[in-house]
This record gives sequence, C-alpha cells and structure tokens, in this order.
Amino acid sequence: MSKRLGWFFAIVATIAYSTNAPIARGVILAGMSPVTLLSGRFLLAVLLYSVTLSVLPVRNAGGGRPLDRFGFWVGVGSGLINGFMMTAFFTVLETVSASIASMASVALVQLFTLG
Repeated sequence: MSKRLGWFFAIVATIAYSTNAPIARGVILAGMSPVTLLSGRFLLAVLLYSVTLSVLPVRNAGGGRPLDRFGFWVGVGSGLINGFMMTAFFTVLETVSASIASMASVALVQLFTLG
C-alpha cells in the first residue's frame, strides 16, 4: 500500500471520529433515544464488517495461538467495559455538550486502561 493511501485513511478516520459526538448529540436532541442510536451504530458496524468479510479473502494469521479460556474471559471483560463506556457516553450526550462528553470519554479511557 502506498503512503498516500495510508494518510488518506488516517485523515478519514480522524474526521469520522471527531464528528461522531456532535452528530450523535444533534440526533439525541432531535428526539432519538441514546440506546436506540447506539444499537443502530452497532448494527451498521456488523453490516459493514460482514460485507467486508464476504468481499475480501481471509488469510490465516501466521504464528498465532488458539484462544484459550483466559483469553476468552479477557475478551468478554473488555467487551463489557467497552459496552458500558459507550452506553454511558451516548446517555451523557442527553445533558452535556458534545465537546465536554468527548473530553470526558478520553479521560475515561485512560482511567480504565491504567486502572
């Protein structure tokens, strides 16, 4: 892949992430439930991921080990923490401005990572 394509994807990802909170805040203030919005976001992610897996060839990862019981529970735990944080973030958007909610979410990531 070329460097330009990599930079293009990095810029698109930055724009998509930075517009997430203001758009979500606007939709929530327009009357949509935060949990409904989050569910729609997850459904869209599943749809796009499924399309990607069906279009692109899947290669075996070299050098990987199978998922053991400990790895499974670490994945479940981190998924639960991530789900809680996303639900809290979208629920907070009902009362707090998008910029404050974004700063708080960045601080929470550090708290959960270090704690």
